[in-house]
Amino acid sequence: MNILNVLKKESPSLLNKYTLNCARRTLSDKVLNNIKKYKVGEKINGFEVQKVKPIKEFDLVALQLNHIKTGAQYVHIANDDSNNVFSIAFQTAGKDSTGVTHILEHTSLCGSKKYPVRDPFFKMLNRTLATFMNAFTAADCTFYPFSTENEKDYYNLMDVYLDATFNPLLRELDFKQEGWRVEHTDPKDKNSPYQFKGVVYNEMKGSLSDQGRLFATRLQQQMHPGTTYATVSGGDPEYIVELTYDELKKFHKKHYHPSNSKIFTYGNLNIDKHLKFIDNYISKYEPIKIDKIDNVKPWTSPRKVHMMCPPDPILSHLLLSGESYPMHKALIESNIGSDYSAGTGYDDNARMATFSVGLQGIKTSDVDMVEQTIMDVFKDCQKNGFDKKQIEAYLHQTELNLKHKTASFGLNIMESMIGNWIHGADPIDTIDVNKILDRFKKEYTQPGFFEKRIEKYFLNNKHRLTFVMEPFDDYNKILADREKQKLDQLSKMLTKAEKEKIYKEGLELLEFQNQKEDASVLPTLELNDISKNIKRIDLSHEIIDKCKVQVRETATNGISYFGALRIIEDFPDELRPYLPIYCKSLTALGTKNKTLQQLEHEIRMITDGIGVSAHVSTDPSDLDKVYEGIYYESSCLEKDIEKMYDLMQEVARETDYKNVDKLKTLIIGESTGLINTLAQSGHSYAMMHANASLTRGQSINEFFNGISQVYFMNQLAANENTQEIIDIFKAISTLLMDTIEKRMLKASIITTPNLVSRNKEALKNKFLSKLPAGDHAVEPFRIFTPRYAKSFFSLPFNINFAAKSFAGVPYTHEDSAKLQVAAKLMSTHYLHPEIREKNGAYGGGAVYSGLDGTFSFYSYRDPKPLNSSEVFKKSVEWAATKKFTDREIKEAKLSLFSSIDAPRNASAEGISLFKYNITDDMRQARREKLLSVTSKDVNDVVEKYLTKEKKSSTTVLGVIPEEWKKDKKISQDLGWEVIG
Repeated sequence: MNILNVLKKESPSLLNKYTLNCARRTLSDKVLNNIKKYKVGEKINGFEVQKVKPIKEFDLVALQLNHIKTGAQYVHIANDDSNNVFSIAFQTAGKDSTGVTHILEHTSLCGSKKYPVRDPFFKMLNRTLATFMNAFTAADCTFYPFSTENEKDYYNLMDVYLDATFNPLLRELDFKQEGWRVEHTDPKDKNSPYQFKGVVYNEMKGSLSDQGRLFATRLQQQMHPGTTYATVSGGDPEYIVELTYDELKKFHKKHYHPSNSKIFTYGNLNIDKHLKFIDNYISKYEPIKIDKIDNVKPWTSPRKVHMMCPPDPILSHLLLSGESYPMHKALIESNIGSDYSAGTGYDDNARMATFSVGLQGIKTSDVDMVEQTIMDVFKDCQKNGFDKKQIEAYLHQTELNLKHKTASFGLNIMESMIGNWIHGADPIDTIDVNKILDRFKKEYTQPGFFEKRIEKYFLNNKHRLTFVMEPFDDYNKILADREKQKLDQLSKMLTKAEKEKIYKEGLELLEFQNQKEDASVLPTLELNDISKNIKRIDLSHEIIDKCKVQVRETATNGISYFGALRIIEDFPDELRPYLPIYCKSLTALGTKNKTLQQLEHEIRMITDGIGVSAHVSTDPSDLDKVYEGIYYESSCLEKDIEKMYDLMQEVARETDYKNVDKLKTLIIGESTGLINTLAQSGHSYAMMHANASLTRGQSINEFFNGISQVYFMNQLAANENTQEIIDIFKAISTLLMDTIEKRMLKASIITTPNLVSRNKEALKNKFLSKLPAGDHAVEPFRIFTPRYAKSFFSLPFNINFAAKSFAGVPYTHEDSAKLQVAAKLMSTHYLHPEIREKNGAYGGGAVYSGLDGTFSFYSYRDPKPLNSSEVFKKSVEWAATKKFTDREIKEAKLSLFSSIDAPRNASAEGISLFKYNITDDMRQARREKLLSVTSKDVNDVVEKYLTKEKKSSTTVLGVIPEEWKKDKKISQDLGWEVIG
């Protein structure tokens, strides 16, 4: 259930937590000279300057301009950052749940006037070195962002994006492929039954199969009746089939217009060139009037809604964040429910902001009690206020957050401003964080600052919704029956001529999808645009108190990053499944000298958080050598270096396991969280499970992160003997820290040069000196025997996920790079058109993991997973004999290097060596191998590693076929093990 209050946006300051991950950069003379001439009122290349504002905390200058003729709004952020960003957004408030905005986002990227090839967006992924490319549909806007470090690439992509949005072809066949259509199950067999197909149709069936996503969606709809937020912008499958092709075209004409656009650019490129380029596209348009987004009318009394579902910011922060905070204590620790519900927290994505508190895993009989408990917490906070230490911790976290040097700062800025900008707020004010924080610091000390807002927005707010969603066993069956009834009614109503038309249109689409195209019309980079050499990272290594220490000196804005990796070569099999939840417990229970509340406060006041996670990696030269253990990481400001190391060793060694109730709450919450990820990341779980049978490293990884961990945590949550779990945790702690050999521990320090010595001293005196000097024999690496299998997990989804995996070779092997190119070629030229375009799945492809030595096929939100399994097999036959052109090989390499050469956060510099033992020389050798891969190389490795079907494993997550339910022997005869 959930209680949701609507809030007036008095400013983006008081209720919203800013999460701009950023880097302080100094503007170069080149960038400064480029923007000096821009004065308010200046007219340049069809635009007029409205505002020029330096943002000192980020060392950037923000410019706001309007297009003189059309009124298109433009923001440019000048910064000495080579990862340049472009985005164009449109206000796209829909009137219904047909998904017109979402389907238009897809179809606009299926060919344009200048680039009339099918699916230029996906084809450009192989012709660019973009560090980011995507498009997004939100509740009231659609935006198309990209980023790249290459100037030529930047204008290539800008041209494709602008032509796609302003001049899309919007062919009816693209609408049928991407949106929805009625088609025979087998398009070539007119006697096969009818079926609803379409990429978006299947995507949204999968999306709304997720309980959390469905809950948050229905909650928003109920909270904003009569507005665009009462619709499903992505589309509700029940209504998607009502959208017509003409309605799609009309929506584009009305909304994809310069007068309705918000254009954003960022980086160190010349804005003059940007303006001229964009003006050439939009100056031919005449201005139009844009409708405002409707706001919800305030309610005069609270409301309650009960629905069914499938089975199974500062004020927001102070109420919800952390296990020692008011709502968590009242709702989760009391065991009323298992975890917060989806949508909990402050949400300003709609024009009228909302604050929501919800709980999942509660009994129907407890709904009234939960509602009263939530209101009682509000009353208590209104009466007694918040602990000043919690407010100080929040401000400390914000200060740290502003200093992190991240690679995607430009994209973060764009994402942070787009919502308020669409709603009419000043976009530049949104990123002037220091101004907002200064105001908050001044105001929050005034008596009653928070208390008055709690009274106004929570206690006396009549626009309040109590929303309950209850699992119903037959929910998915009801949806399936409705879909079948629609198709049956349609079949009965169709004339003979109409049936023939559907059959012919199915064949026409199939022919359209099979057409060979000349993609040469699209702009492209060349291989000589790729550097032949890696960017080497200068590192130093030394031994401190028997511990191997790696140091990276770099610009970090005064932040120190610390990581410690404890390797265990003989970790007991019976303890392994417990390691992930053990890691979570280290920061969730308190220590021998600190209560959980005290520990949480110190973590927030001293660090940017402490992360502890289970670790597994495979030796880059030998798949049989696997390193597993536990990884600790944190970061802090200069003033807190010594405190951070002291706190890290306390967390690592002194956890208090006496808090049985808290541990039980943690386990139930983690179990619920894992279950909630299945519907959104099913393809990842399927790949992990298929990989687990092939190599020891992937077997361990699946225990830590895969569906086996989901099942294990579900069982653990049902275990009433919490003391048994505590005893196991103590055994793990003893193994990890009380018998530690410091040669099996290594540390990483990333910081500015002037802070290196302080970090080394703190590591030695505050962390290492407090560890015992254990000494025990190390067992040799164990031999792993593959166990090939076909596994089908029966899960309550309306959609499926499939994966098939083969074992490959280690990172340094000469065939590793060839397999990586092969995976890219198979994804682009065979799997994507077969699985997405023809089969209607949201996505599909192949990936080769050089780190793990596994080759995996996958499909995502797939209506026909068993068919996709056959497609995987046919793609191997195709790739083993296909004569790839030089262009196809080049494009595969470009696509790979866009990821390989993507900029990294400062906190990640040198981590590939520290965590995975991959040296710069190994990276350079692999780079040279990738650049030299030929068509014959691809044929050879596909034949060598992927043609032996009996040495593969397949996993499917989703809906069991009806014929299997009727006769179990069918699945058994096909070699499938059905689980669940």
